[in-house]
Amino acid sequence: MDVALRVRDVGLEDPGLVARRIATGRMVLVASPAFVQQAADDAIDDPSSLAKLGTIGLLHEGREQSWNLQAGDGRSLKVPHRPRLLCSDYTVALDAAAGGVGIALLPLRIVWRGLENGTLQHVAKDWGSAEQALHLVYVSRRGMLPAVRALVDHLIQQVPMALAF
Repeated sequence: MDVALRVRDVGLEDPGLVARRIATGRMVLVASPAFVQQAADDAIDDPSSLAKLGTIGLLHEGREQSWNLQAGDGRSLKVPHRPRLLCSDYTVALDAAAGGVGIALLPLRIVWRGLENGTLQHVAKDWGSAEQALHLVYVSRRGMLPAVRALVDHLIQQVPMALAF
């Protein structure tokens, strides 16, 4: 592999790799309006109660999962949950949340249209993930093929603009 986009900070300290931060973002909790309407008002706004309502999780995290949430005022909370649906794709999780399957923790960049058009509702609004960095990872520019160098330069310029909303 010549180039990778990574959200995780793990593995970025490899001395043979260059990791360049090119964007940031956070994840928010969302569900369909019908799902929110069926839930008790106090439970849908309390992040510690969300696991009882039904969640959507990512397959690679296994059957028993935890959301590490952070409030705007700096409080943090670990919410263990057992998802009713496991999937390996954010698009599937987004569609499942919009379809009323449960609550999903998804990148704001992915859910903002659904929040805007009303197919999704933001739940536990004070809570979400900590800010996460998107890194472009590649081997040293030294000896890099011109095509790879052009791709790196293009991604450095275009990804932040493409992810802005």
